Amino acid sequence: MQNDSKPIAAPIRALSALAERIVAVTAWIAAITVIVMCLHVSASALLRSLFNVTLPGTVEIVMYYYMVLVAFLPWSMAQKLGEHVSVDMLVTVLPDRVTVVLQLLVDVFSAAVTGILCWALVSMAIRQTGFGQIVETGWFGLPVWPARWLAALGCGAMVLVLAVQIISRRRLPSPYRPLPEGAA
Repeated sequence: MQNDSKPIAAPIRALSALAERIVAVTAWIAAITVIVMCLHVSASALLRSLFNVTLPGTVEIVMYYYMVLVAFLPWSMAQKLGEHVSVDMLVTVLPDRVTVVLQLLVDVFSAAVTGILCWALVSMAIRQTGFGQIVETGWFGLPVWPARWLAALGCGAMVLVLAVQIISRRRLPSPYRPLPEGAA
């Protein structure tokens, strides 16, 4: 009998490899953003303290760019590593089969909700790109429409990781059960 899973396995591997690359890139961008944000805010505070000069747009850049990047881009990495917050008081006493089904249902629900959020963010990004949304900083107009696309990118990466996990069913050990001794 022929193995019919081979034609399906190749696209899943390709999708998984794409997800891995996107997760790595978004995680690096978020990590670099944290460093740049710290340097930017520190420079602004230092200039204000020493020379009574402010860096124009610091608050707006932090609010509309840095925080969006730091908040949305790492979602897919957290999902990949199984590091999202979970409440597991009841699940620890359930049989393993039930926890596997429950985890699948949670992943499908999470993918659906995150997909809806991604769709809403893309719709917002299209509208705001169309009219070139800006925020006045007091010194200049800061275009904020690109930040909407960055938030959608983070949600899209999360949906992709969830989809790969759902399809491939290659999961981390159940987050509801402790790892065997010496496994960590």
